[in-house]
Amino acid sequence: MSKYTVFSSLWGRNFAVLEAFVQRHGGSLVISENDPGPVEHQRIAQSGGQVLGVRSFLDAPAQAAVRATYAQRRQALGDHLDSATWQAQCAAHGWSPELMARAALGQVDQQLKKAVLLTAALDRAHAQHPIDVVVVAEDVTPTGRAVTGWARQRGVPSLQLAHGLAFTPPYTISEGLDTDLLAVFGDRGKDGFLDIGVHPDRLIATGNPTWDDYPAMVQRRSALRAELAAAHQIPAQLPWLVFGTTWCAYVSARNDGGINSHCLEHYIIACRKLQLMGVEVQPVVKSRPNNSAALLAEIQLLCQRHHYPQERVLLATGDPKAWVVSADVFISMDSNLGVEAMLCGTTSINLLNGQGVMLGPCLDSHSGIVEVDPSGLLPVLCRVLSNPEVRAELRAQGQASALRYNIGIDGRATERVVDLMARMAGQRHARALASYQLGLLTRRPGRVLVLGRATGSAARTLRQQLGQCEVWGVEPDALGAALSRPHMDHLLVGELTDLDLPAAGWRPEMFDTVLLDDALQCAADPAQLLRTLRPYLRADAQLLLCVTNARNLRLAQELLSGRCHGERSGMDDQRYARLFSYQDILRLLALQRCAVGQVSCVPDAALDDIKTAYQDRLPGDLTLDRLVLRDVSAADLVELTAQYFVLRCAPLPEPLAA
Repeated sequence: MSKYTVFSSLWGRNFAVLEAFVQRHGGSLVISENDPGPVEHQRIAQSGGQVLGVRSFLDAPAQAAVRATYAQRRQALGDHLDSATWQAQCAAHGWSPELMARAALGQVDQQLKKAVLLTAALDRAHAQHPIDVVVVAEDVTPTGRAVTGWARQRGVPSLQLAHGLAFTPPYTISEGLDTDLLAVFGDRGKDGFLDIGVHPDRLIATGNPTWDDYPAMVQRRSALRAELAAAHQIPAQLPWLVFGTTWCAYVSARNDGGINSHCLEHYIIACRKLQLMGVEVQPVVKSRPNNSAALLAEIQLLCQRHHYPQERVLLATGDPKAWVVSADVFISMDSNLGVEAMLCGTTSINLLNGQGVMLGPCLDSHSGIVEVDPSGLLPVLCRVLSNPEVRAELRAQGQASALRYNIGIDGRATERVVDLMARMAGQRHARALASYQLGLLTRRPGRVLVLGRATGSAARTLRQQLGQCEVWGVEPDALGAALSRPHMDHLLVGELTDLDLPAAGWRPEMFDTVLLDDALQCAADPAQLLRTLRPYLRADAQLLLCVTNARNLRLAQELLSGRCHGERSGMDDQRYARLFSYQDILRLLALQRCAVGQVSCVPDAALDDIKTAYQDRLPGDLTLDRLVLRDVSAADLVELTAQYFVLRCAPLPEPLAA
């Protein structure tokens, strides 16, 4: 099982993702932006890992040194903002030098100081525990930009886990993508980023992990409704009209802080008019606890203004998902709550607003969510409450479009995010293996082909160690392509044996060097892969293979204990079609007329104790738990404790026709 170090600035609602990652990769370390509390420590420890706050790596003297350096730089900035040069620059634009200087220093004090301390702590943490992957919830906040910038400078892969479905295209400060990859809920979440030119390979649909519990909750819809009715003493037989409040972050001049109040008023008006029409409903306003007092006062004022009994309106501050599932109609404003309701089969209404219309469109016309101006809410409510066929049609539309909004309707989004994190975290390990391969080179390469897993890491290592060369690559899937593309001159996506290589610009004898990192294990037909490659190799080509060792003792232990997926031995790549022993790989290469020139074994660090204990006792028997091997030689021990074989080989000439 591979152990990784993850830096996380995920929000609390996604902590389960970190738990699942540590469960999958036992012994992994999570370094958190915020200091973890006892609950976080316990949950990660129970999952088999450890969690530390990043600031714990920066002791008091180190913090003092960082603050001193920051103070010197701030003083230098202050001196510049007091200089004649600054005065002239502001005058050229018609700005007030004093106001602009005050604003600049205010932002520096508010944002930069924290970012400087954070990146210094990250450097300390990275020096002690090399970070394999950075996972963030935001890349546009000051700390988010600092973390992703740090990761980019250090060559650490970064992933942003979308915390919401973006209804509108990113704009102004959010117009871009700072992380290497963005995990979105579904294709709808990609649209805005594709519109601004983000490469589709960088947008990975995983589903929303925080919605993984919805499928089970929908199965309990009736029970949940009964529990809510009893807890809040409201009639279960009346239609529940749940209003999902929103809030304004004021991060843009386009924000409208009055949207919630405006829409809430139209909601109260609609409830009053339904009452006058003789239609009894149960109004429920869902809110956050920290906003409940102000919202209750606003509800009282609106009910008084529109002559609606305030005691009829329930203000609910807990169980948001249960209300989404249990509502008869859920009303929201450009909120993910409306999408959640649609995914759960709850009739969902989205109230349009000026900002959303200007930046939209928010939803697809056949999403199953009704969009209406707040002033037109009443007729829509009358239609959906009185007509079962309308509700059925909306549910059918929602079911048809559900995957576009969230592929995680199967409840497996967390699993997909964990898979994605593991693929990204494996890049550092892949770079280490590439270094082993490059150590077998006999001459500097010119045009290189890289096949296998993490081809981008191999290409990056190749250029770092040997300088410029032309690098071509083949990645089997879009995720691998996204990670590799920045480091490649030419990249194809797909299985090598299925691609039209001449149409892609390949020509005979074009490659003098080929790196294959686990490519043979992942190939459906390893022999066919080598045969496909052969016409494109120079006669003196260097083939550098990295092959996972099937005779590894840890893998043998797993097989004996009933596990056959290589989880503890680090051989759990789900793309593996087969594993090779040393003799297996030699036999395959011989059959494909490849001459082996040099072999190196990459030791399995987890077996160092075994190797040390037996290296002076062989030949003889080797005992490991229930496994006993007879007549083990010193050469056998090297193979049994190797995790990988690295081989350099060359194509032999084809035999002459008789």
